[in-house]
Amino acid sequence: MNDRTRFFDRFIAAHIAYIQDIHDKLSSNTISHEDIGIACRDNLCEIGLWLESIAPDLGMDKLYLETCVVHSRFHNTISNIIGEHLAGDRASAMDKLDKLLSVHGGCFHSMRATLKSFLFGLKEQTIKTFHPRVPGRDHHHGPNRQAKTK
Repeated sequence: MNDRTRFFDRFIAAHIAYIQDIHDKLSSNTISHEDIGIACRDNLCEIGLWLESIAPDLGMDKLYLETCVVHSRFHNTISNIIGEHLAGDRASAMDKLDKLLSVHGGCFHSMRATLKSFLFGLKEQTIKTFHPRVPGRDHHHGPNRQAKTK
């Protein structure tokens, strides 16, 4: 397995785990208004950290910008779903969260496809220089990153 595949698999697995975490919180009704603010911040996860780290070199690249847009859309969608749940429309929120993963147009699928095209078109060095794992962070948003960005 090459670095591109490892990065892609790790980034996608982290977001799938995040969706599952949100699903669990919605199911158990333990989601909070704080989760809305965290979910919409697309610079707290590994993909967001990586995109920020390569912005100085690739910030005007068309596929880079498209990747940023679909990644941000993913986070905004999660945030909106949480807001809908907290506003009392729990069934609709759960339905939308389930549809998010759809391979037939769900925004997660769109993000995945765009990220894959972008990642596999990059120079190997761009990938090798990124080491996003920070001790004490969970799979998506962690205390170290939150404390740093508040």
